[in-house]
Amino acid sequence: MVRRPAASPVSPVLQRRPKDAGTWFLFVNVLIVVGLGIVMLPPVDAGCRPLVRKECEKICRTNGNCELRIVVIMPANTSVEASLPRVRPVLEKAEEHIRRRAIIPAKVAIRWISYDDRCEQARATVMAMDGTGSETCGHVILGPTCDFALAPVARIARYIYNDGIPVLTGAGYTFDFEEPKTFCENEFHMLIRTGLVSFKRMAYFMIDLIRQ
Repeated sequence: MVRRPAASPVSPVLQRRPKDAGTWFLFVNVLIVVGLGIVMLPPVDAGCRPLVRKECEKICRTNGNCELRIVVIMPANTSVEASLPRVRPVLEKAEEHIRRRAIIPAKVAIRWISYDDRCEQARATVMAMDGTGSETCGHVILGPTCDFALAPVARIARYIYNDGIPVLTGAGYTFDFEEPKTFCENEFHMLIRTGLVSFKRMAYFMIDLIRQ
């Protein structure tokens, strides 16, 4: 008589959970923080180099139009897990969630500005400069999602605009990205990592596992 393997003790609720649910909730939380922080909190002079603030940096212009511009820098190649074709639908769901809960004022439009960095350092750097130029004036950068491309963007972010520009990513696995970011002298001062793991934490986990 052949025995069938025991059923997995996973809750039916978890089994029905969409595979991108974790990513969706992550981006929802990130956008909630961005929306509340940028739109509702008072301005703070947090720049690493003094610059004259440009009119386009404001979310609400003098003409009354309000727009939150989010620069998305990721590869278009779907062989990368966090690529533009995979992430765009997640961001759309996140925006729907934000609108439904009225987390940011209804008059504030959200504009997604996407760039394909091909996981290249130089290309990602140019994309970040294009996304924060006078024609675009992005308020926050999502990505890059490849560590090689993320490093130069996260380095220059503190010198973009008078107050720098936040760089939010689920990547940043190498050791340097976990270094302190409190002061302008810190290399990745404007970087916010939303990922739950890094190579450093994985290394410590393996060491503890071997010791046990």
